[in-house]
Amino acid sequence: MSKEVGLRKTIDAACSQHFGMLREAQKENMFESKASTIIQKNWRSFAVRRNLKIIRKAAVEIQAGCRGRAGRILAHEHNLKVPRPNNQWPFVINLCSLPQAAVSGRSAHFHEAATKIQKYWRGRWSRHVTHSFHGRKRYIDAVLQTN
Repeated sequence: MSKEVGLRKTIDAACSQHFGMLREAQKENMFESKASTIIQKNWRSFAVRRNLKIIRKAAVEIQAGCRGRAGRILAHEHNLKVPRPNNQWPFVINLCSLPQAAVSGRSAHFHEAATKIQKYWRGRWSRHVTHSFHGRKRYIDAVLQTN
């Protein structure tokens, strides 16, 4: 009987020690989990900021392409084509050979087209990033959970 009591105390001590170590490991695991979440958050925000520069450059290239295409079409519609060699693309225009009124009208047209592109791009950016409904909803949920 005394062997059983001694064995029981040894088992209880071992279980207590084992579960105590598990509790400590779980606390450490929670700390590591929070730390890894913070690292991931910072990396992702850095990557987005880094890619934003690429996105802006792409937007400028799109604007330039749209302006060029619109200008070539406009010039073609107004019969402002200049003679070109046979290997040249059909709507290539030399601005120096156009009348000054046509150049200023083209500038106004390009400016208007660029303004439209910027308007739509900034509106989309504002809706999806700056004033994101889902982002605001996540923020409010997080605040409510902490309080």
